[in-house]
Amino acid sequence: MIPVLRWSGLRISDAAMLNDRQVLKRGGGYVIALETMKKTENPVRVPIPAFVGEALFALPFKGRKEGVKYWFWTCQGETDTCVNAWRNDIAELMQRAQKPDQAGRLEDPFEHNASTHTLRHTFACLALAAGAHLSQVQRWLGHTSLKTTEKHYAHANKHAHAVSDAAYDEMVRETVRQGGPAEPPKVIPIHRKAAR
Repeated sequence: MIPVLRWSGLRISDAAMLNDRQVLKRGGGYVIALETMKKTENPVRVPIPAFVGEALFALPFKGRKEGVKYWFWTCQGETDTCVNAWRNDIAELMQRAQKPDQAGRLEDPFEHNASTHTLRHTFACLALAAGAHLSQVQRWLGHTSLKTTEKHYAHANKHAHAVSDAAYDEMVRETVRQGGPAEPPKVIPIHRKAAR
């Protein structure tokens, strides 16, 4: 789930309901195509690196409903229960990754309480840093208005240039070149507090 959030910019409410019909193989990578995002009801098509798509398809499906296979939802219970369980589990993992200093302040890697939404911000800021245009990031994030994207990411957009998906693709290649995941990450089970 974490690589999906980090590399797609999806909200947890959309990522938790991700299914096999929404992840499409395109060329050397994959595209997540949502007809409507849960919050904005906007359609979204966002490229994800091949290693994320391959990791998804290597996972067993947790649920099946009306011919659709879901990776993160068991199809038992309400979808909001699944979303909240994932949000809580990821928040717990991120909290464990934070190390307080002697005064109790949080040290790097996070200077604030990280959340699933932090991964959405990471995606947007790194896409802009790689040269993606603000309007492209707006479409990837599913924002209805460019003003929303500007409000949240103007600080990261100072040096962005007008480019296409090629900037994002190059960012992915560079990450892999610098020792990022060259193969799908191993699945690490964590204690589940709530049924999905």
